[in-house]
Amino acid sequence: MVQMPEPPKKNRPSLGAAAEPSYRADIDGLRAIAVLSVVLYHFEIGALQGGFVGVDIFYVISGFLIAGIIHREIEQGRFTFARFYERRIRRIFPALIVVLVATSLVGAWVLLPTDLVRLGKSLDATLVFGSNFYFWRNSGYFDSGNEINPLLHTWSLAVEEQFYLVFPIILMFFAGHVRHGTRRVIWGLALVSFVACVGLQERRPDAVFYLAPFRMWELMAGALLSVAAIPALRNQWLRELMSTTGLALIVASVMFISPGRQFPGWIAAMPVIGTLAVIHAGCDGSSRVARALCFRPLVWVGLVSYSLYLWHWPILVFTKYVYGGELSSAVRLALVAAALVLAYLSYRYVETPFRRRGSRSHIPAKRRTLFSMAAIATLLLAVTGAAMTAQSGWEWRFPTDVVALDLERGKEIPFAGCNDRRNFYEPSAGRLSIDRLCRIGAPGAEPKVIVWGDSHALAWAPAVDLALRSTGIGGVLAIKSDCAALLGMQDRLDGRCREFNDEVRELLTSDGRIRYVILAAAWVSYAAPSDPTRLYDASGGITQWNFGAALERSLADLSKDGLKVWLLGPTPQAPADSQFRLALSRLHNSAPPPPASVREVRSWAAPFWSAVKSLPSMANVTITDPAAWLCDSASCKYEQAGVALYRDAGHLNTRGTAYLSEPFGRVLYSVIGRASAHGVQT
Repeated sequence: MVQMPEPPKKNRPSLGAAAEPSYRADIDGLRAIAVLSVVLYHFEIGALQGGFVGVDIFYVISGFLIAGIIHREIEQGRFTFARFYERRIRRIFPALIVVLVATSLVGAWVLLPTDLVRLGKSLDATLVFGSNFYFWRNSGYFDSGNEINPLLHTWSLAVEEQFYLVFPIILMFFAGHVRHGTRRVIWGLALVSFVACVGLQERRPDAVFYLAPFRMWELMAGALLSVAAIPALRNQWLRELMSTTGLALIVASVMFISPGRQFPGWIAAMPVIGTLAVIHAGCDGSSRVARALCFRPLVWVGLVSYSLYLWHWPILVFTKYVYGGELSSAVRLALVAAALVLAYLSYRYVETPFRRRGSRSHIPAKRRTLFSMAAIATLLLAVTGAAMTAQSGWEWRFPTDVVALDLERGKEIPFAGCNDRRNFYEPSAGRLSIDRLCRIGAPGAEPKVIVWGDSHALAWAPAVDLALRSTGIGGVLAIKSDCAALLGMQDRLDGRCREFNDEVRELLTSDGRIRYVILAAAWVSYAAPSDPTRLYDASGGITQWNFGAALERSLADLSKDGLKVWLLGPTPQAPADSQFRLALSRLHNSAPPPPASVREVRSWAAPFWSAVKSLPSMANVTITDPAAWLCDSASCKYEQAGVALYRDAGHLNTRGTAYLSEPFGRVLYSVIGRASAHGVQT
């Protein structure tokens, strides 16, 4: 995040955007809103549901400030790449290097080997401003390690710096070849980036979130303002209206935009337009909003915002890591205070001396010396990150039993590549067919069984695979995460769910080889969704959700064709991050997290079983409650001999499915071996 120069004694907003820039305290106030939104959101303080949009606010501010400098210097014939990147290094590198060194030292002290390997890889990616690519490649439904990576937040810096690698080149080229074409070029690039962002949001949400081409329009929006591509506001009433509307959009974004697969997409235009409006209204004169943003405490936070952004996430991650669980409100507030203190020290003693070229401090004034220091620091940290990765996270730091538990966390998820096979891997290959689905069971055997459902069905796949191999039967997987096998179900966050289920149903009708259907899902998520407006029944144009009706319709439709259906009920919940917390409990010789009680599990699963009890009698349908395999009269097991049976709060891991293979196989064999079945098994 780019920093403003040291403010003069009298902080007055600039009266012109095209002239040589002067310090604008209102922009530092705006930056304070952005960084506080991010920090409070991450620390779960207050009701800032969309605090993560602070990054988008930063992008607009950065585009306005830096693009303006580049454009002015090009027009004046003073721009050089060496001087531009020297400024970037002076502003970005010093504080970043200090944070990376501190993070590496603390990480080497506290992180388990699996997480230290992740830190090493992300450290090397961060040093070349490519961490957004790293986190994109390691993101997705089945990747949870990013959440406890102390460098996760550096992805936004990478996007910004990648933008500034190409943006000056674009401006230089068009300034020399296209007369008066700079504004049109920026408008065009911004529109192309925005259209790509919106157009690919549904199909490639992780790429749109992390990669620069889909975020470039946010920086370009600020650049448009800096090159006077947006008409100036001369009327005071219009300035007041625009600044008030802009601030309202920012506040609404921070308060109400929800995280998830729909962001950034078109909804990111809210904070972007709001930020543009506030900055633009302050370009040609003051406003009430601009004066409010000049409030000294806000300006102070804005000045230290870059360092605050760098420090806050590692502090939070390491504290959660050591605690091994959720933090109290008092601890979270204390951590925010600590982040502010570190941010001030970093700003005062690291950022400021490096930015003041030629000052009396011991910071080098010569460009060559600065570049050499940056290169040496980068090389040393890169070697450290490579060593963390190559040497398996320095396992020698911990007892062998702790390392063994930690290694369980790093195991690959079987059949993970089969998720969303039709829509993700081959989106243009036509309708779904048996030959394009992943095979399980006996090698070379004709597929007679299909496992159909979401990621919970995928978690059960190893158990199905093992049982089918012993019988000589083949099978296939029809898996799409966050999409239960419920005909007519539609998800407003993923419009492909109904399409996927319709194609699976068509496949079962057209391909007579499949005779047995295993349905598994996170059923409670659909029976009692946390967002009642997310799911709806699209079978008859209905805009509301009725889980019981959808379940009854789906089972009746499948069983009428003579298919034998096994509905596997919801898997009991486990403590969050049980594998990680078991390893920490072994390390600290502390008690492992307590299991969920039977009462809690029954209450949680009640919406699903209530719908099941309302089902009419159906031939060829077997319904099983897996809680009977994991729960006794008091609690539900999530570990065996100190080793987790789950990979997270709801998905069994391979040890879990192996542990349940005997009762699972017994029911599967009974389904396959008889002409009809009905009833709830316990």
